[in-house]
Amino acid sequence: GGNFLIPIPGPAGAEASDDKASSQDPHSRLDDLGKVIADSESTGAWTLMHRFNKAADLIKQVQEGYFESDVADAMSKIFVWLRYSSTRKLTWQRNYNTQPRILSDSQKRLTTEIAAAHEHTKGEVQEYVRLMLTCVGRGGDGQKVRDEILNIMHRNHISEVKGTWMEEWHQKLHNNTTPDDVPICEAF
Repeated sequence: GGNFLIPIPGPAGAEASDDKASSQDPHSRLDDLGKVIADSESTGAWTLMHRFNKAADLIKQVQEGYFESDVADAMSKIFVWLRYSSTRKLTWQRNYNTQPRILSDSQKRLTTEIAAAHEHTKGEVQEYVRLMLTCVGRGGDGQKVRDEILNIMHRNHISEVKGTWMEEWHQKLHNNTTPDDVPICEAF
């Protein structure tokens, strides 16, 4: 096909109201789904696990008609949200530690929900759903990833010295292992 465009609302134009309160509050231009996403990102404790579980819930709710929104528009918002996450424009871990196996489970739950949505959608909606898969890995055994990284460290005599980058990263592996950690360890 041709070009695929995702409509992104721009700044308030001439048609916008002159009400200063609404122009100062970025939430004022969001629909219900946008507000749920923005509010989720504003919580004190947040990780990829929380985002993946929330995204899975929202995909299901959109399909069930929970949000009074065009389904394609709603799925495009979820895609953009996941895209910002996958490009690390959003926080992956804030004030919360997630065990690798639990993160893996939430990732698998999201990919399973996306796959189910793909099966039940068509046209533009299905294209947004397909694009969501580019933003999330397939899921897997996060504990195994963490353990293999530690094996690589030990085989190469990389010590775990307190106060160093390596030790901080090792602690991160205990709580929030991602597939990106394997090539980082191999390169180091």
